[in-house]
Amino acid sequence: MFGKKNRLARIMNPENGKSLVMAMDHGMVLGPTRGIEKPDSTLKLLEGFMNAVIINKGILTTAFVPDGKTGIILRVSGGPTIIGNDLSTEGITTSVEEALRLGVDGVIINVFVGTENESSSLISFARMADECHKYGLPVIGATAVGKDKEKHFDPDYVKLSARVVAEFGADIVKTYYTGERFEEVVEGCPAPILLAGGPHADTDEETLIMVTEALEKGAAGIAMGRRIWQSEDPRGMIKALYGIIHQDWSVEEAISSMKK
Repeated sequence: MFGKKNRLARIMNPENGKSLVMAMDHGMVLGPTRGIEKPDSTLKLLEGFMNAVIINKGILTTAFVPDGKTGIILRVSGGPTIIGNDLSTEGITTSVEEALRLGVDGVIINVFVGTENESSSLISFARMADECHKYGLPVIGATAVGKDKEKHFDPDYVKLSARVVAEFGADIVKTYYTGERFEEVVEGCPAPILLAGGPHADTDEETLIMVTEALEKGAAGIAMGRRIWQSEDPRGMIKALYGIIHQDWSVEEAISSMKK
C-alpha cells in the first residue's frame, strides 16, 4: 500500500533502513520530568537530528512545529501514571480517525506480555493494528513490562515479546537491548527493531556503546528519550547518535563530536 510506504519513509530512512526516533511521550506517565519540562524548547534543541518523534496528542498540538521532514509517531495507548498501581492497565486513548486528522505518520502502542493484563493488551493492540492498516497507517509495538523491571533485559522474555508483537501486526518493534543473545531477538522478529533506552545511563559513552553493539547485532536504530534529553549535552548526544546510526561513526568519533 503506497500510503503506508510513504509514511514509513518518514520514520525509517529509506536509503539505509535505519532510524533515529526521539521519544518524548514520557509526560503522560511522569509529568514534567527533567529534560522535557518545556516540550517546545526540547524539540527545538534537538531538531535536525531525528527521523521521527514519539509524542502525545496534547504536546503535538501545542508544542510541535511541523518542518515537513520529521516523522510524527503518535502515542495512542496510556491511562495510569507513575503514582498508579499498575502501568500494564493501559488502554487505547486515541482513535485512528483522530490520528489521521492530526496527520501523523504512525502510531505506537505498549504491549504488556507476561503481565496479568497480557491478553487484553494484545487484543487491544491487534484490533488497533487492523484499524490502522485499513488506512495505511504504520503501527509500532512497544514491548513494555509491568512491575518486573528485570524482564527489560531478559533475552528469553524480549525474544518472545518482540516476536509476539510482530505476530499481532506491528510494522516496527520497539524493545530493549539484552546484551548477550540480542541477535536472537533480531533473528526471531520479522519486523525491524528499534532500541528502547530505558532508565538514564550512567554516562553518554555507555549509551553510545550500547547502540553501536545493538546495530552490529541487527537493530534498525533507536527510539530513545531520557538517554538523549537527560544527557548533560542533549544536542551533542543526539548528534553523536545520529552519526553512529546514519554515518557509521565509531564510538570514538561520536564522543569526539560531542567535545566540539
